[in-house]
Amino acid sequence: SMTLLVNKNNPLGEFFTPKGLISLNDVGCPVAPGREFLLEETAANALTRMLLALGEELGRNAPAIVTSAYRSYDYQKALFEKYVQNRVARGMSRAEAEKDASRTSAKAGESEHQSGLCVDLLERGERYLSVSFEESDCFAWLCENAHKYGYILRYPKGKEDITKYDYEPWHYRFVGVDVARVIYEDKICLEEYLARY
Repeated sequence: SMTLLVNKNNPLGEFFTPKGLISLNDVGCPVAPGREFLLEETAANALTRMLLALGEELGRNAPAIVTSAYRSYDYQKALFEKYVQNRVARGMSRAEAEKDASRTSAKAGESEHQSGLCVDLLERGERYLSVSFEESDCFAWLCENAHKYGYILRYPKGKEDITKYDYEPWHYRFVGVDVARVIYEDKICLEEYLARY
């Protein structure tokens, strides 16, 4: 389902793998140089149309690129552990490190990336995901247009108590055009949409 809810209270199983994954390179989607990312086919095609339209309207070739898409359970497990170990190395206890890391990263099974329906976007020329993405022309365009392609800003500002994640202006989730339009018009997050409708 395009409205599959994946969060800390609704984890995917260790063996969940989405069907219909395709390479974003195969559909001409702008991605980080030398990288290959997979996404569910409908989401991949919509994302490609969205990012190409973004470039056309801003008058720049691929101003936003994909830096992350589908992640397996094992990949997410290793990634989360890396974030935890970085914090432990800075002096946090294991428990403190896990709690702090979980504000911006998901434990294995709890990541939307495992669904094959979401991506992280980076402005071309930037090296790291940052809240400063919200100051870009790309972000301004996405705020007004992403829903037309079935995408939503998954972790919006002011919804942290509901999503349980920090604000992430780079993280976009495919839910389909009809659902995305309602979420955009009602200014709600996915959890609120599912609870309400």
